[in-house]
Amino acid sequence: MFKKTPVIMLVCKLSGTYAKSNGVVDFLITRGKKRVFIVEARHCDFKKSSFQGVLGMAVAVDNINKECVYRIATNYVEWKYPKRICAGIEQFGDVVNRNDFLPQSDIKRVASRLHAILSGC
Repeated sequence: MFKKTPVIMLVCKLSGTYAKSNGVVDFLITRGKKRVFIVEARHCDFKKSSFQGVLGMAVAVDNINKECVYRIATNYVEWKYPKRICAGIEQFGDVVNRNDFLPQSDIKRVASRLHAILSGC
């Protein structure tokens, strides 16, 4: 599927030199120089997870000198995918329907977005 195998790290501490910030992300997925920071929106607090994620994106740009960096904020029902580029931050989202079971199509859609992020940038 991928030429380089993605690596998933749990609870990663990030620190930057130029960005002068540090923080923790719940998951860090790397594939080559691509980085996807995943922050859990605890208690549906997307504001706090957004702040953590923006700092993580700034540190990533600082450390790997990459213009395009992704992060994901999720409470496992709502998924928000901000992308940092030179012009600013773009954001798109997704929602998994809450039923007694998770519909396969919703899970596939979320997995497809993550695959697309790791495949290109």
